[in-house]
Amino acid sequence: MTWLLGACLIVFLLTLAGGVVPFLLRDSDRVKHLTIAFAAGIFLGAVFLHLLPEISTLASGEDGMFVWLFVLLGVLLLFLLENLVFAARPAPNGEGAPSGNGERPDGFRRHRAIGYATVFGLSVHAFTSGLGLSVGVELETLKGPLLLSIVSHKAAEGFSLCAALLLSQMPRRRTVLWLLAFSLLTPAGALIRTSFATDVSGLGLQVLSAFAAGTFLFVALCDLLPEVFHHRHDTLAKIGLLAAGIGTSILVHMIEV
Repeated sequence: MTWLLGACLIVFLLTLAGGVVPFLLRDSDRVKHLTIAFAAGIFLGAVFLHLLPEISTLASGEDGMFVWLFVLLGVLLLFLLENLVFAARPAPNGEGAPSGNGERPDGFRRHRAIGYATVFGLSVHAFTSGLGLSVGVELETLKGPLLLSIVSHKAAEGFSLCAALLLSQMPRRRTVLWLLAFSLLTPAGALIRTSFATDVSGLGLQVLSAFAAGTFLFVALCDLLPEVFHHRHDTLAKIGLLAAGIGTSILVHMIEV
């Protein structure tokens, strides 16, 4: 149990450290979009170099089709949530600049939907990671590999979360609260499973991982990439930052291996 508490503390601190970085950058629309370009690269690298290959390996047995179905469900559910719930959600306390007819601009609604979709996708993955981390309590030989595989991408996840929320014009104080809550999700998943002896089967973890992969896929391809390149400004810089984000995911994958 001591090992798990220490691992949870490391995960929490690394997630916070990554989330702080977007706050240190200049607060301008241009910088926010450049930051999102890097976050989009991280998402793309995570889903195509980490999540989908992992699912392909796990779902190679007779339950393969069932597991892949949850990738599809992750994409579909996030699409429905974003278009029917997140995008229609009113801004609290009049956030967002109103247009001439009193309605908020479409750009604000799109950015806010991207922020919530990113939170949802990352949160599913973070909680699933916590369930996986708790396995280290039961299997001594997996402690090191499990902790390394999880902490290696926690800073990048915190960065992506705050970058998306700041783009959505979320007030900084509320973004900090989201970051704190998100940073606790992986430790919560690990401690809940350990404390309450929650039995999550191998198939259950595969299903949750597949669902998380579907949400990552949607956020990367349908939200972040279109947002990065919806206008032509700083195209070369955005491509470079996108490549840097993918490169970061490659380095993480190399560390895990």
